[in-house]
Amino acid sequence: MLHLAFTERALLADEMGLGKTIRAIAACALLKRLGKAERILVVTPASLKTEWEEQIRMFTDLPCRPVFGSPSARRTAYDAQTFFTVLNYEQLIRDAAIVNQRFKPDVVILDEAQRIKN
Repeated sequence: MLHLAFTERALLADEMGLGKTIRAIAACALLKRLGKAERILVVTPASLKTEWEEQIRMFTDLPCRPVFGSPSARRTAYDAQTFFTVLNYEQLIRDAAIVNQRFKPDVVILDEAQRIKN
């Protein structure tokens, strides 16, 4: 967790079930506490968005917003001052310019990162 929090770029590539999600959440919570992050973007397969939301709510009291809905609803989500914003890869493809322009994340977490190559 400390390696993730204090390395500008990090890759966490453990096997399933070893706590990658909670370590990523803990690293972000530490960065928030230290004043080094205000906006976290979690990009995940659509099937895992609610899992990320549940884990964030279970282990932190930090605000979390999964992004769903129409383009205008998604823009509203990006404008909100929510610490964790969770979206799926397909949304990121459609909304990349808006995310970079409006949301401007301090940290980006790519869950199942091999999907980004596509």
